[in-house]
Amino acid sequence: MEFEKSKKTASHKSEDLLLNGTDYLRLGTNFQCLISFFSINNNKTYSSKKLLEIYKSSPFFNFQLTGNFFNYLPKYHGPFLSKNVQVENYLEIPPNNSFLKSLDSVVNAKTKYMNVINHEAIGKFNERVNKIYSDCYKYVFLEYSESFKKIKPSKYEHEWSHALVSYDEFICFTHSKNSFFLISLARD
Repeated sequence: MEFEKSKKTASHKSEDLLLNGTDYLRLGTNFQCLISFFSINNNKTYSSKKLLEIYKSSPFFNFQLTGNFFNYLPKYHGPFLSKNVQVENYLEIPPNNSFLKSLDSVVNAKTKYMNVINHEAIGKFNERVNKIYSDCYKYVFLEYSESFKKIKPSKYEHEWSHALVSYDEFICFTHSKNSFFLISLARD
């Protein structure tokens, strides 16, 4: 998959986790998506759980996605405090196209907030997702995303989380050795 935004590679030395590219899409007036591709550059083979552990311990785990940009923010993962998100909070999506159905329900979710969808951007998003889907064998989602939607807007984990109406995160493990895609979707 080719990425438009960044072709630079960043590394976390302890496990050689590489950020091979990111793609940012504005899907609507208040809706954005970040797709990142990660890999580990060594001769070992890791389970999907171990890859999640490596990702969680890397600096790449700490970011905020809101507005027209995403930022590296130590101690924060999306609208959550990083320390509150555990590997066990990533739940496997069953086979039979449930991953595509899960993404579709997020993209087409109705909110009480103004949310004009950019159909051209949604088309590009679907194109990228179909390429990812054909290259992956296992899909997980961050269960915290659902509880975040339920507690909004009465409780925030940190001062930036109030800017988001919804946050959804999926990780797709590829057939290639030791690599995965991260798909983050946020409405602000």
